[in-house]
Amino acid sequence: MNRIIALGAALIAFGLASPALAQDCGPLVLINSLPLTVQGARMTVPVAMNGQPEKMIFATGGGVSTINQKTVDALKLDTMNAHFRQLDYGGHASEKFVAMDFKLGDLENKDLQFLITPDPEAGNNDDSAGLLATDILSHYDVELDLSENKLNLFSQKHCDGHVVYWHPAAVAVMPITLEKPRGVTIQGHLKPIPRRDVHVWVDILLDGKPFKAVISTSTARSTIFAKAAYSLGVSPDSPGAVKLGPINGGSGPQPFGYMFKTLTFDTVTVTNPHMAVIPDLIGSKDVNNTINTDSLVHREYDDLGPDITIGMDILKKLRTYIAFGERKLYVTPATTVAAATSN
Repeated sequence: MNRIIALGAALIAFGLASPALAQDCGPLVLINSLPLTVQGARMTVPVAMNGQPEKMIFATGGGVSTINQKTVDALKLDTMNAHFRQLDYGGHASEKFVAMDFKLGDLENKDLQFLITPDPEAGNNDDSAGLLATDILSHYDVELDLSENKLNLFSQKHCDGHVVYWHPAAVAVMPITLEKPRGVTIQGHLKPIPRRDVHVWVDILLDGKPFKAVISTSTARSTIFAKAAYSLGVSPDSPGAVKLGPINGGSGPQPFGYMFKTLTFDTVTVTNPHMAVIPDLIGSKDVNNTINTDSLVHREYDDLGPDITIGMDILKKLRTYIAFGERKLYVTPATTVAAATSN
């Protein structure tokens, strides 16, 4: 699971230029259409780093675009210290970043800054250079079209609500939670950069109970934290629960799989979603995960982010349009059937 959570000030400033529209409200304008290469349950998009062709994992679940250590070494990039810590679901932490010339399709930027992925093993088992996340993607509207394996980037200057052009049987429209950009001083320079928590969070219903969820195209299997599953009466001893691979050497709470009844996005329902129920390990391998001063038991990273991650096992049944300009998520069935089913 590669969703990144970070604390403190942001680092990345993204200035990829896009065509300006003369009118404030108009039709959809496609800026870029990029091929998605499916690698297992993940998808990569082509990019260029310092003129070298690379692939990055398309990651709506990440708030920060990252580069793997192996790519840093291969490109011989100089590393610098960040003024914050970055965390992943495996408990790893990173405080390093690099700068490079970066190109995404026809869009490019000089000296773009990327955090180094916290997980030191990231990218060792595939050819990805890192994660392309919402700090970059949120400058556009983003459509995920898995029927054509395309990542489509649209201008945000269009009439509100006029984005679903493929005539689906049903449309779910939900507000998404994002933080607005702010300026922050990094090494003496003030830059207008997004906050760390630029994630696509939505309100969903799981078996009729409301939860916050993050949409994560870089996560193969949808997950729910154990505490949230317990609130639905689901535990490792529940009928139908299946043990999954051990973590932490098999000590402590372990993940298990469970099939819920329904997962609802407004008017679109996925039936029988199978999720991995996982313990919360965020910050567990960071020596700086200190106890808060107002609590003897609550640590700095406790209760970060939503309880549920919607991964590709569910998203592949849907077609999604993230209208970052409207702060809305549009979800439709991938087919003409009104309700999609997750196996």
